[in-house]
Amino acid sequence: MNLRRIAGWFLIGLGLANIANFMAPKPIPTVGAGAFIAGGLLIVAGLAVNGLGPALAERIRLLLRSETAPRKAVPRPIDPLLPVRILKLAEKRSGKLTVSVTAMSLEIGLDQAQAGLEELERRGAASSEIDEETGLMAWRFPEFLPPSGN
Repeated sequence: MNLRRIAGWFLIGLGLANIANFMAPKPIPTVGAGAFIAGGLLIVAGLAVNGLGPALAERIRLLLRSETAPRKAVPRPIDPLLPVRILKLAEKRSGKLTVSVTAMSLEIGLDQAQAGLEELERRGAASSEIDEETGLMAWRFPEFLPPSGN
C-alpha cells in the first residue's frame, strides 16, 4: 500500500470518526452540525486522494439517473375497432400489409399499427412473414389474398 492510499484511508477514517464523535465532550475537531459537514468533507477528500471519487461519482450518477429516468410508457390498449379497420384495409390492399402502410393509411402511430397487426395475427386472422421483395415484415390475410392461378 503506497503513501497516497494510506493518506486517503486516514482522511476517510478521520471523517467517519468526526461524524461518529460529534456529541463527545472533546470532539474531533468540531461539534454538532459542523461535525457532519467536516466529516463529509474529510471523507470526500479521502475518496479523492484514493482515486475513488470519479468511480463513486459515476455510481451515484447512475443511481440517481435510474431513479429519475423517465419510465417506459405503458402501452395503451388499442382501439377496439382498430382490428376491423385493419381488416378493411387488408381487403382493399389484396391481403398484404406492412406496419408503415397500415399506419399511413389509417393515420395512426406505428406502435398502434404494429399492435393491431399483431393482435390480428394472435387471433389467427393474419400471419407474419418477411417480404422477399422489400425485406420488411409483412402480414398476410389469407381470406383477402387474390386467388392463386388454376
